[in-house]
Amino acid sequence: MNRAFLIGAALLSACAGSPVNSSSAPAPGGPVIEVREAFTCPLPASRGLITITRDGKAERVIFEGLEFELGKTKSTREQMMLSGPDVTELFRLVTNSDWRTMPETPQEFSLHPQPAQPDACSGSLYIKTAEGGKSLSYTSDRKPAKLAALIKGVDDILARGSWTKVVYAWENQR
Repeated sequence: MNRAFLIGAALLSACAGSPVNSSSAPAPGGPVIEVREAFTCPLPASRGLITITRDGKAERVIFEGLEFELGKTKSTREQMMLSGPDVTELFRLVTNSDWRTMPETPQEFSLHPQPAQPDACSGSLYIKTAEGGKSLSYTSDRKPAKLAALIKGVDDILARGSWTKVVYAWENQR
């Protein structure tokens, strides 16, 4: 459940209106300033987003279902503050991951065709830089090894901290 939760959150962030570069254009330069993981999963139907900023603030939001209606959709919102060493490690991991050369969409992945899994989650990892960013999309059954390793590294660092539930009056809690 924890891994599915994190993958889902990654996918939602990628679907959150982040700019996406054409795969033929070079990825923007400058330092990495934010990392977002977003996900969408059909079973159980949910969407999620994790946002991690350079100052170590992390927020995770999970929405029940695939549709969103303000005040009606049930959600869970949590926050944490990463330690200084964890922030440094996370952003170094992302910066050194060769993310700029990774394909942005599953059609570009150099994997053998696999049967479609109707219950497969989809998601993306959005890496924001001072000059733009790049979104690396995937489905749980079509994820390049470099991207899988990067997401696992980010998730492992997040797993060291403790999430604190945040409740807003306008959100219907899960």
